[in-house]
Amino acid sequence: CAYIFAFKQNMFAGSPSEALVVISYYAAYQLLCLLGTAIIFSVTGKKTKEFSSAFGYYCLCNSAYVLIGFIAGFGKLKWGIGYSGFLDYASVNACLIAATFPFVLPLFKDKRIIFAASLLPLLAVFASKSSVPVGAIAVAYLALVFSYYRDNLKAFLIPSLLMLGVFLIGSFFLDRNLFDSGYRFEAYKLFMGFWANKAPMLTGFGPGTFVVLAPQVQLETSYMITGTTGSFWLFLHSEWLQVLFEYGVIGLLLCLIIFYLTCLTFYRNRRHEMLAAFLSLSASNLFNFNLRYAAGSLLLGFLLSAAIQLE
Repeated sequence: CAYIFAFKQNMFAGSPSEALVVISYYAAYQLLCLLGTAIIFSVTGKKTKEFSSAFGYYCLCNSAYVLIGFIAGFGKLKWGIGYSGFLDYASVNACLIAATFPFVLPLFKDKRIIFAASLLPLLAVFASKSSVPVGAIAVAYLALVFSYYRDNLKAFLIPSLLMLGVFLIGSFFLDRNLFDSGYRFEAYKLFMGFWANKAPMLTGFGPGTFVVLAPQVQLETSYMITGTTGSFWLFLHSEWLQVLFEYGVIGLLLCLIIFYLTCLTFYRNRRHEMLAAFLSLSASNLFNFNLRYAAGSLLLGFLLSAAIQLE
């Protein structure tokens, strides 16, 4: 119904057949990433410890690669202003480092090694020079501290204040404009204003439609476009808002229900690392498009399947 509505309103750039091909590709990619990972983890059984360790080592290796690039002067790839790692977009790469950071802690028993290993992701996040992963790793850290020390307020506040000091010092030395993401909010206002005026609010425009509709909106408003060339947005830089844009109010409510049930499951079963990882990924999804990369979908698929197995 959403597709038919959009076609009748002549909203898509290009011909309807071309738009349908692009939409089908992106919709299929999103669904296959999540379904594929869910199938993989359901087939492998309850080997959550092994997968958690794998994500922990991924975090350390990715962080080390970012820092080596920062020191040696490589790794500043096409997308993003900071230093990237295994993924080409520095901000998304750092968000996944932040979300997998909780899985680093159970890898070691020596507290000194744990402390040293914890510094790698923190420094790599700052090297990305993006505010979103800084917030994501703060969420992961605070979720871990709260989970372990929720009965001791003093033990919770002291390390939290120390972490805040580290963030402020790092943001001052690495990039004083670290927290300037105003362009995102301009884009949110533009695209969600278009959604509010044109879309069926309950169902949205349909899966995969943003990539086709966004350039049309940009051309009409000259947002980041000069003539017919410029920076066209393929993703909304917010997974939550893109769900609302493509799946409508119904889709967003379903996602919020899944989010609540997953958090509740991890909390009740005292899976502190998984809860922290899920909260960090969900928080960074507010201002980034982590799930448009297979690695982000893989992590989300693992966390959701782990929650289902716990139930």
